[in-house]
Amino acid sequence: MACALVAGLAIATSHAEPALANPERAALPDAQDLYRAATEDQDPSAMFALGVTFDEGLGVQIDEQQALRWFTLAAERGHAESMNRLGIFYAQGRGIPQDFVAALAWYQKSAANGSLAAVGNVATMYFYGLGVPQDYAKAAGLLKVAANQGDPGAQAKLGAMYNDGLGVRQDLRASRDLFRQAADKGYPPAMAYLGRMYTEAIGGKEDDVQGYALLQAALKLGVPTSMSQIAYYELGLATARLDPKQLAAARGISDRLSAAGSPPETRIPSSADLEGARPATVETASRVSVEAPEPPRSSGRTE
Repeated sequence: MACALVAGLAIATSHAEPALANPERAALPDAQDLYRAATEDQDPSAMFALGVTFDEGLGVQIDEQQALRWFTLAAERGHAESMNRLGIFYAQGRGIPQDFVAALAWYQKSAANGSLAAVGNVATMYFYGLGVPQDYAKAAGLLKVAANQGDPGAQAKLGAMYNDGLGVRQDLRASRDLFRQAADKGYPPAMAYLGRMYTEAIGGKEDDVQGYALLQAALKLGVPTSMSQIAYYELGLATARLDPKQLAAARGISDRLSAAGSPPETRIPSSADLEGARPATVETASRVSVEAPEPPRSSGRTE
């Protein structure tokens, strides 16, 4: 059973004042300072933080239009991760008509400004031929740039390509190593893939204890539905081969893995948080840059 590429895509109110416009009523830390920084100081990091807040429903109701507004304003001020988020919105058709060409343009602009996540998203577009001719070799080349700099999503996607021999020569050991690197960073899809490789002795020796632990941790942390079905199947196979002592050991390892990979407690990110978390610089912008139309601009204002 071949691995599917871990896609960064999911095919899923005007400019009214957001819920945080009256921040003294929001029982959340940093809300007032965050909104002031975004509106008065025109701080793109604060704008991005507000976008994340509305995109993910951190203390407020999810509001795609408000998220789109703040990501657009931050992107227009050069914020790389906001550009990447806009690409995701266009790719998924969230709050705006689905437009893969616009998504690709935003991803490319974000990548050129240093976002490794965006490099992986450009690769995904080439892998599936969305907004650009399908090109496995191009996708693999882009993923190598981000994977070599430690991006777990890129490592997992590249591992899947080595597993299937798409755009690269099939190399199961390389695939297993890339999944391990991403799994070590707590990336659930990589845990699921690596767990399967352990239970089926792909690219190395069989190890049902490690396989069970990784698969169970991935399911606890959350993976796409299509991947969870495979994980549950492999988990059942591993369970049947483990004796009670081995099963207890595997469950203990799984608990530790899922605890280590769990996201931090949800809260509104402050502008200071995001200011200190600059994206890693891509090796050379020319290696990920492709000719693309200028991303669409928004008429949104912060008055």
